[in-house]
Amino acid sequence: MPPRRFAAHDMDFDLGPDAAANWSDVMLEHHGLYCRFDDSRVQASTSKSWTLGHIGLTQADLACVVLAPVGEERSSWQGDWLYLKLMTRGYIDIEEAGQQHRFDAGSMFFIDPERSFQESFTERAQMTVLRIPKSNLRERGLRHSLPRLVITDSSSADTRAARALIHCIAQQQVAPSPMIRDLMGRQLLELIDALLGAPGDKATSRSAEVVLLRARRYIHTSLAHTGLDTSAIAAAAHVSVKHLQHVFRSQGTTVMGHVWHVRLQHAQRLLNARQTLTPSAQEVAWQCGFATAAHFSRAYRAEFGICPSQVRASTR
Repeated sequence: MPPRRFAAHDMDFDLGPDAAANWSDVMLEHHGLYCRFDDSRVQASTSKSWTLGHIGLTQADLACVVLAPVGEERSSWQGDWLYLKLMTRGYIDIEEAGQQHRFDAGSMFFIDPERSFQESFTERAQMTVLRIPKSNLRERGLRHSLPRLVITDSSSADTRAARALIHCIAQQQVAPSPMIRDLMGRQLLELIDALLGAPGDKATSRSAEVVLLRARRYIHTSLAHTGLDTSAIAAAAHVSVKHLQHVFRSQGTTVMGHVWHVRLQHAQRLLNARQTLTPSAQEVAWQCGFATAAHFSRAYRAEFGICPSQVRASTR
């Protein structure tokens, strides 16, 4: 089941008589976070949230507040999402699994709300937060459940470039059109691909989880290749064809069955996209790795009960 749609909203903690209670209610309902203020040093805070496609984005300016994720018993639980946090000013203290971490401006890290942690803002700090659906990461063969914090290498040129691009996109806020915001969200997912990678991605690892992640990641990046087959996927996953087939059978499917499912799901997204320049059904077929438009049309109709040309006509 996909996670709930991220709610766009602005919040200001204006120090009024009901400000703390109102802020806490919104943090609990929309962000799945318990909120506690330091009554002796209370200061104004702000938070602005919006969406970029499937990704939720928040810019927060916080002071003298402690945050902790709610448990699965609450409807606002955020366990179906992963957070990428970029500190832009000040610092944040995080306690997780008995360990203390301090992140100052320029730091960037991933954290999983499925695990218990506590964030403390003892002084004023600003950060940009990406909220990423785990289903999107799972589909791409990426890590979607983190046992602990994943901290990016601040000295890496790749990290610095990714950080600069995230910061630039965050500055655009809600001004761009929905189409451009959706495209920016896809670009952020590509960046997350590069930052997260796959766990324990060594050629000698044959655990089912790692093999699946490698295979799905390769499938996702190779959908347009008509030569995408079990042998190519097995080679990319560093296992034999027989072992790869066994791993996918344990998931209740086959290697190529999964490939065609992903291709058709991707085709459905392309056909339903409402953009200024929309690809034809034939172009979608090529982009999704179908050798002929006829094969694509038959497979699409068998999966969704409608011809791709009919879908394209309705979106126009």
